[in-house]
Amino acid sequence: MSFKGCLKNILPFFVFWLIAPIIMILMVVFTLGLGMLALLPIGMITYYTSYRDVWTDQPLSVM
Repeated sequence: MSFKGCLKNILPFFVFWLIAPIIMILMVVFTLGLGMLALLPIGMITYYTSYRDVWTDQPLSVM
């Protein structure tokens, strides 16, 4: 099932893992590491939303 999920979203996965390291390096260099305080929660949110998109049918609710 995991392989099917990866194949379903191969293009967004590829684009994310091309751009994410570049943004991470730039944030570390220009903010002396403080940018990681913003990037880590954003990374966790993108991981969670991609999981919900692939494995569940329920829409994300807005609070």
